[in-house]
Amino acid sequence: MSRTAEQLTAAKDLSTAVPDYRVIADDWGWPISPGRHGRLEHLGAGQLAAFTEGRQIRARLLAIPGVTRHQVGDTELRVLLAPSAVPAVAKLLRCHRKRTGRPVTPQQLDAMSRGRLKAFPGSAPSLVEARKAAPGIATGSPQ
Repeated sequence: MSRTAEQLTAAKDLSTAVPDYRVIADDWGWPISPGRHGRLEHLGAGQLAAFTEGRQIRARLLAIPGVTRHQVGDTELRVLLAPSAVPAVAKLLRCHRKRTGRPVTPQQLDAMSRGRLKAFPGSAPSLVEARKAAPGIATGSPQ
C-alpha cells in the first residue's frame, strides 16, 4: 500500500518528536510509536496524542504536566500532549526504542570467521563486507 504525502509528513514529524523511539505505520499507513502500555500518535499540525487501554496507567498518565484528557472510554484513554510531555509519556507507555547495532571488533570478526562466535543482531551484514571494512583480519583457515 502506498502512503500519502500527508502520512509521510506525519511520520517525519513523529520521528522528529521522538527521535530515540521506533516509529512504524499502523494498518492504515499513519505513523505510531508502539509501546507496552499504549502508543504515541501524530494528529496533524504538530499535535501529538497518546492512546492506552490500560486502566491502571490512566492516573499516572494524566498526572504528567502537559497532558490533556481528550477522549475517555470505559477501557481506553486518549490524551493530547504538549511537546514538553512527550519524553515522560513515551517512558511511561514504555514505547519501543530504535534498535542500534553494536560495533564489531576485529577479535569478534576473527572468532566469527573461525565459527566460534555466531553473528549477532546489529553486526555486519556479512563477514566478507566486515573484512573489507577492517582489513588485516585472519581468514579463518587453519594455520
